[in-house]
Amino acid sequence: MALLTRRICSVSLLFLLWTVPATVNAWNRLPLQAEPPIVLQSGIMQFDFGLQYLSHSNFPFSSFSQDAGRDVLSLPTLAMRIGLGKRSELRLCYEVLFVEEGAFRIREAWKSGDLDIFTKIEFWQERRWLPATGVNVGVKLPNAGNNYRVGTDETDVAVSALFAKQFASVATTANIGLLILGNPFAHARQDDLLSYALACSWPWNARITTTAEIAGQMFGTSDNQRSSALFHLSLREHHLTWTLSGRIGLLSNSEDWGLSAGAAWTWDGLRRWAGSK
Repeated sequence: MALLTRRICSVSLLFLLWTVPATVNAWNRLPLQAEPPIVLQSGIMQFDFGLQYLSHSNFPFSSFSQDAGRDVLSLPTLAMRIGLGKRSELRLCYEVLFVEEGAFRIREAWKSGDLDIFTKIEFWQERRWLPATGVNVGVKLPNAGNNYRVGTDETDVAVSALFAKQFASVATTANIGLLILGNPFAHARQDDLLSYALACSWPWNARITTTAEIAGQMFGTSDNQRSSALFHLSLREHHLTWTLSGRIGLLSNSEDWGLSAGAAWTWDGLRRWAGSK
């Protein structure tokens, strides 16, 4: 009965977020959250399903004063991870978007978002005095057009160095990298930014973990600079993990606030086929 009650509460939290007024976001969102360098074991797959709502989120290469009323909703957000070997992992991400923007009289029905493809490589695991280290390389394909300011219709590239270190019961994760955004308003132009994320996670028990994080992008044009504070609450039940997150924008071009929720399911059915021990 207790297990059933916990699952009902988790589903109820997701339902409450689904009822938030509709709206959505273009890909200019890296880093969404700090990525640890540890990869899935060979043959392990993880499937993610969720949603994200951002209030007053501005469009890439556009000043916040122009986009002050732009709200965005990603529903659903989908992702799949698969361990390719001892040190590599492939991740695919996709979302369906809804944008509401009063200044441009945009209240468009659900539109296809972009497909993100990432490859993560783990260089070495954590040692006594050294952090775990890896690299994450990704590309955003131009699946979403910019007719309704849903996407930029540009190919974007991200490369990040990943670090993780355990201090007593607190797990720290840090990312720093290069984010290259194609400019939808100027032909053959781009913006190069420094992306960063720093997160600290601490477990309350074997099932519940909380994470505090600062993430953003800087040193590019002022219209594309972002910084957000995020807080995540995760509940793990065997192969299923529920996550509820909140965020607050720290710069004028960041979102005012945001909420996201989702579930991740891990499947090990391919381990034997992949020859993993």
